[in-house]
Amino acid sequence: METTDFRSYFLIRIKLARTRWHTEFDKGVFALEKKTRPGRPRETRTEENVARVKRLVEDNPRMTTRQVAAEVSLPSTTVFSLLTEDLGLRNLLSVLVPHQLSEANKTQRVKCCQDLLKLFQDHGEDFLRSHLLVQDKSWFYWDWAERK
Repeated sequence: METTDFRSYFLIRIKLARTRWHTEFDKGVFALEKKTRPGRPRETRTEENVARVKRLVEDNPRMTTRQVAAEVSLPSTTVFSLLTEDLGLRNLLSVLVPHQLSEANKTQRVKCCQDLLKLFQDHGEDFLRSHLLVQDKSWFYWDWAERK
């Protein structure tokens, strides 16, 4: 379809819609709700599926849409619609969700804090001025030793 045909097609569609709306308003029909239409009924967005998805999310709010979809055997797009439209939920803190630390990570953090505390006890205020580089909310240990 050429560009001019494409544009003229939509201009005609807009004019037809405008005419249809004008006719409806002239008849006194001011309803904005959608009319029931013939066609295939909703099969996946049922109350039962909404309840199943709601139970899963309430039990484990950290589940991803894909995990919920796999659990209830529905497409992830349908699960997303159930979560947002039917349950009125939205995604918050999608990037900043705290994660569970493993025992090795916890041990490493404790050791790092103990090392920093020992350096502070050994060097006092000098340690804060000459051994730490502070930027925004992150603290980095600054090693002055020359690297080979």
